[in-house]
Amino acid sequence: MTNNTNDIYKQEGFLDENEVPAVDKFSRNPYYTKRERMQELAVITNGKKLCEYVYTITQNSPKKFRWSLVAKLQDCSYNYVQKLYYANELPPKARVISLIEAQSMLKMMDFNCQMSKASGAITHKQFNHISELLYQCRVTLRGWAKSVSATSSLRTEVNDERKD
Repeated sequence: MTNNTNDIYKQEGFLDENEVPAVDKFSRNPYYTKRERMQELAVITNGKKLCEYVYTITQNSPKKFRWSLVAKLQDCSYNYVQKLYYANELPPKARVISLIEAQSMLKMMDFNCQMSKASGAITHKQFNHISELLYQCRVTLRGWAKSVSATSSLRTEVNDERKD
């Protein structure tokens, strides 16, 4: 790398004075936009953590629950992440419906976790950890929904003013 490229990295805040640049697709080219450098939304990251944890703990569940409670838990967690990715691709007005569906997936997953704990498919400790992950998902999802509704209502107000 030339000194010119390293200067660009330092200006963008990627490098300290003595640091060697990391080798990944975003740091190789300092001209990526901020959007391309941004990581995933926190709500999607939390959803992935939840899905990963559900798949991890359900591997050790008793066989008699594998095609009932375990399958429903896995399906709900997978569908939740799928809804989030889908919502991220939609315009703000249409995004609200997909976020409501994602919220209902979390409620169903909470119910399935309670049933799994009661029947012995998951342990109390696993249930507590899933509850914490579900709470984090709810908080971040609620924040995203509020920002979407505020943005879409703000846009409609601006469009209404332009019509007048």
